[in-house]
Order: sequence, then C-alpha cells, then structure tokens
Amino acid sequence: MFKLVIFLFAVFAAQATSTDNAWQRQLNYVQDMATKIREISNDITDSIQNIDADSDQGKLTLLEQSNEFAHNVHSVVFEMQQTAFDTEGEDKKVLQQIAQQLNEITYSVQQAMNSEANQTRDELKGQIEKVVTEAEKLSQHIQQTQKPQGDENDHTKEMKGIMMDLLGIFKKLKTQTENKDKHIHEIYNRFHEIASHMRSYIQDVQSDDQEAVEDLIDFVQRILQKVNDMIDRFQRETNDQEGQVKHIMQYVASKMSEIRRDLEKAVHTEGNTQQKANTIKDQLNRTILNLAAELQRLLQIVQQSNDQGKITIKHVILDSVAIAETIQTQLKMLKKN
Repeated sequence: MFKLVIFLFAVFAAQATSTDNAWQRQLNYVQDMATKIREISNDITDSIQNIDADSDQGKLTLLEQSNEFAHNVHSVVFEMQQTAFDTEGEDKKVLQQIAQQLNEITYSVQQAMNSEANQTRDELKGQIEKVVTEAEKLSQHIQQTQKPQGDENDHTKEMKGIMMDLLGIFKKLKTQTENKDKHIHEIYNRFHEIASHMRSYIQDVQSDDQEAVEDLIDFVQRILQKVNDMIDRFQRETNDQEGQVKHIMQYVASKMSEIRRDLEKAVHTEGNTQQKANTIKDQLNRTILNLAAELQRLLQIVQQSNDQGKITIKHVILDSVAIAETIQTQLKMLKKN
C-alpha cells in the first residue's frame, strides 16, 4: 500500500511538473513575440526614415503604408474588443485599455495622411512605436497571469492570438518597406527562397508536442484569414484588367482560393495530436509550394500587363512574401519553445 501511494505521488508530481513546464513555455512564446515585434519595428522605422517624402513616389508610399497599417491595427482592435466582451476581471480591463489605445493610434495615423508628407512620415513612425508599447503591455500582462486552476477560465490563448496578429502586422509592414523599390522578380525570388526552406521549418515543429501543435493550429487559422484578405484584394484589383491578362489573373485567384480551402480542411482534420500535426504540416508545405507556382504564373504576364496590372501583381507577391515570412518566423519560435 505504501509503495502504491509513493508511486501515485510520483505520477502526480510528474504531471504537475509537465503542466508547469508547458505553462512556462507559453509565457516564453509570448515574450519571444514581443521581442520580435520590437526588433522588427526598429527595422521598419529605419526604412520609413529613408523614404524621400519630397518625391511623388515617396508620398504615395507613405500614404499606402499608413493606410495599410491603420487598417490592420483596426482589425486587431475589433478582435480585442470581441475578446474583452467574453472575458472578465483584470484580463477584460487590460484588453479594453489596450484596444482603446490602439483605436486612438489608428485615428492618429489616418489623420496624419492628410498632412504634409514629412509630417505623415514622422507621425507613422511615432504611432508604430506606440503600437509596440501596447504589444509589450499585453505581453507583460500575459506573463504575469497565474496559471488557471481547475475550471477557471483561461483567456491566455485568445490574448496570445492577438500577439500573433500584432506580429503579423509588423512582418507585413517590414516586407512592404524593404521591398518598395524592388523589381517584381526580386520580390518573387524572396518568396521562392522561403518556400525552398519551408519544409525544414515545418518539420522542426514536434508532432507529438500537444502545446506546440495547438499553437500551430491557432496560428494557421489566423494565416488563413490573411490569405483570404490577400485573395479578396487580388480579385478586386483583377476586375480592372482586360483580355488575356484578366483571364489569367482570375484563374490564379481561383487557384489561390482552392489552395486556401485545402489548408482550411487540413486544420479541421480529425485524429490524435500527431495525426493532426502531420496533416497540417504536410498541407502547409504544399500551400507554400502551390502558391509559388501561381505567383510564377503571374510573372509570365508581367510584360504584357499595363501599369495597373503590374501594380496588382506586385501587391499579391508582396502579400505572399509577408505571409511566408510570418509563417517562417512563427515556426522558428514554435521550435524554440
């Protein structure tokens, strides 16, 4: 009897240790995202500072980046408000406060778009820094959260998801600022480079690690929304094209929608942790490779496209690079944790 008690105690102790380790890994993951957001923001502000605000192209670039940034931050505000509605206590208070700050940031960026170009640039840089500060506040709050006990509500997953989205915003803005002056083929080469190494990043996520797999599923679901937004934008801009160029663009948009549906289907696959992980990992790799093939198809019509068509193709390739780089960054952090 005594030996049985000792054995059961050891089992419970091991389970508690495993749970504590898993919780700490989640907190480390959140800290890693906050650190990465800060790191990326420094690169972004440096790039923005180098924009020639006195040139017509520089002014246009600042307006496009400001508008995109404000739109994406506002999307996170909406998500935070929805999350806060379903929470309570300190979590609710923090989410509401940060959502309010981000909403004010969105308004400030939009207002600055009506200002002189140099003021627009300075305001965008300042508001980017404020978003970083709010992301760090959320990260600190999550890390100070006590591990839920028993049936207590755990809102960590939702708040961690918001951190994922904030990181995605900064990755996209960095992609835009770094590639604004590059030729379409150069931008595609960056996507191809990431795609060629994607399988190794994907396989580094342990299929038998339940916490890592849950994070992978949550992250891929968020990526699906980004892909959907990209396709919607591409389809809208495609409507302004004509003839064979329009036909090919519509075909590519249709294929991209199929690629998205296949990945979404994989996310909702049935089975144990390892089966789910393997299905999602395989489909995620196919998603990147198939997307690369469709972007290559668009490159073949660049020369016969008008100026607006070239801009449309550049937009969808830039969006694809931003998505691929976000996936790459998150997979590296999932491996680390």
